[in-house]
Amino acid sequence: MSLSRYEAYKPSGVAWLGEIPAYWEMRPLKSIIKKSIGGVWGKDPTNTNSDIVCLRVSDFNFNQGIFKTSKLTKRTISTSEQNGRLLQKGDLVIEKSGGGEVTAVGRVVLFNHDFPAVCSNFTNRLVIVDQVLSTFAAKLFQTLFSCKVNIKHIKQTTGIQNLDLKSYFTEQIAVPPLPEQEAIVRYLDHATHKIDRTVRAKKKLIAALNEQKQAIIAHAVTRGLDPNAPMKESGVAWIGEIPAHWEMKRGKALFRKNNRPILPEYDVVTCFRDGEVTLRKNRRTTGFTEALKEIGYQGVNKGDLVIHAMDAFAGAVGVSDSNGKCSPVYAICSPIAEVFPKYYALIIREMARNQWIAALSKGIRERSTDFRFDMFGTQHLPVPPFAEQEAIIRYLDEETTSIDKAIELSKKEIDLLQEYKTRLIADAVTGAVDVRELAKELPEIVEEIDDENIIDETDDEAVEEMEE
Repeated sequence: MSLSRYEAYKPSGVAWLGEIPAYWEMRPLKSIIKKSIGGVWGKDPTNTNSDIVCLRVSDFNFNQGIFKTSKLTKRTISTSEQNGRLLQKGDLVIEKSGGGEVTAVGRVVLFNHDFPAVCSNFTNRLVIVDQVLSTFAAKLFQTLFSCKVNIKHIKQTTGIQNLDLKSYFTEQIAVPPLPEQEAIVRYLDHATHKIDRTVRAKKKLIAALNEQKQAIIAHAVTRGLDPNAPMKESGVAWIGEIPAHWEMKRGKALFRKNNRPILPEYDVVTCFRDGEVTLRKNRRTTGFTEALKEIGYQGVNKGDLVIHAMDAFAGAVGVSDSNGKCSPVYAICSPIAEVFPKYYALIIREMARNQWIAALSKGIRERSTDFRFDMFGTQHLPVPPFAEQEAIIRYLDEETTSIDKAIELSKKEIDLLQEYKTRLIADAVTGAVDVRELAKELPEIVEEIDDENIIDETDDEAVEEMEE
């Protein structure tokens, strides 16, 4: 359905805004903000009345424009520190420090809860003036972010982006009358609800397809392809039974750890959590922390088995499709026995899926472990005959290709829906389209979609390389 435009427009004088409805008012962003108060981190919780929810940027559900509430953090915040910082329903919270190359600093979400909470020191509490709906302001801030208006107000030091709020809040915006704000919000709530419901269904489909794929892989790499083969106990809990003619050997009897020199023309190879090991530029060129000095970098050859020591628990194991150089945190392995590296990449990923690597390894940072080659070398792994390893890989390539295509199609559809949603919000809050008549037919309240527990298929490895 095409949306109509307003009868008359005027130049806004602002490049990202373009023309706006003739009667909308141009104002600086700061004019709609009654208060901007820095957040607080406080001290470790003491299980007393001073403990309070402290909302962090990691709690932002930016796609929905609200907070996630599944894993809230409590901190001890003194009464004096709480003064002026207690969030009220309808407040906005803006990220002022953090960000990165993939997602710049400056995201804003709405606090729409009744429980007592403050926001962390990397954020500010924003109280919106009475003449502007906080829900409209939240969508306006989303548009400022999607249009990259925040970028020119970012100052970066030591890898952390800081948003100059004083400068940012001087940006000019267009503000419609209050009844029109209500109509725009009502229309967008309904329209984005439909989009989010479709996205949620597609994410559930992706999760189901991934489960189906993993079940096929797990059965093939631990049970083989012959359903009538006699079985025996492997002696390893996460593996269970294996075909009777298979052997069990330690990792160090199958692979050696290499330490190859690097050549000047080598590009960086990255091991991703989905099992792909490829030149970084093949996946993306931004979102990584670059090393000032490539100390300890090593060569990797096409066909090497690569184990990411800190992210192997999450599936960062695979066979390199390229020659290049990589971080010393990787174990670059080549066979010393007649084994097929791709088969063992799947075996180790299955070990990770069963939480075996996480149980074995000592974590050195949040959401990581330390699974070094020495630890891998002690693990007992199944050893099918070489021809059978090859047959298993051929079988899995055939069986999972259609699943992978279905997953990629769903991801592309989600991306298109999210782009449409972003564009729709921007068009409505800047007056590019007139939704007033459509909004009249809609009720005010829309059930919120909580999709924080739906699997997020985005690539979250922007900071996986501590050395890079």
